Amino acid sequence: MADIYPNEAPTQGYQPSITIVMPAGAASWTNSLSESYYFYNGKNYGCMTIDIIADFQPPPTLFDANIYINPSGSRNLEYDPARQINQ
Repeated sequence: MADIYPNEAPTQGYQPSITIVMPAGAASWTNSLSESYYFYNGKNYGCMTIDIIADFQPPPTLFDANIYINPSGSRNLEYDPARQINQ
């Protein structure tokens, strides 16, 4: 996700899934992963950033996800602080 306008989801180019293969013996192996994606579920557009760090001793592995979706169906993904839900 390296777009000029990262707050506007694209109209096309979505894939149903993604697989990341990171075998332990690979020369490119790393203990962390940070990836960002747009998604579309047929009705709503959204974006997510996934962070995984697998070097904790002892485990568990860190998994963090920031996910935004626009329930109006618009491709506009800009955060609106006026719509913040306070607990």
